[in-house]
Amino acid sequence: MLSNVTVPLVGATDTIVMGHQPDAALLAGLGLGTGVFNLAFFSFNFLRMGTTGPAAQAAGAGNMAEARAILYRALGLAMLIGMALVAVSYTHLTLPTNREV
Repeated sequence: MLSNVTVPLVGATDTIVMGHQPDAALLAGLGLGTGVFNLAFFSFNFLRMGTTGPAAQAAGAGNMAEARAILYRALGLAMLIGMALVAVSYTHLTLPTNREV
């Protein structure tokens, strides 16, 4: 529950700090970045919500092998999703750079 409260606070804190900058484009960029971060963070909330109940049931029943299996499945899925996102970001989200100096 604490993590759900802190994510918007990070965006609010960034906005407060960047609001003192003279260029409005910096604040607009921060708003866009905060929105993308919040979307990514809350989109993968299913991993946490989907594993808490079954892991608690397995641990409560004393079946620690099943609890570990649930943990490993969730970690494996998180790693696969993370690697896919990194691969997509390198192939599709590269920004053009101006190399002429």
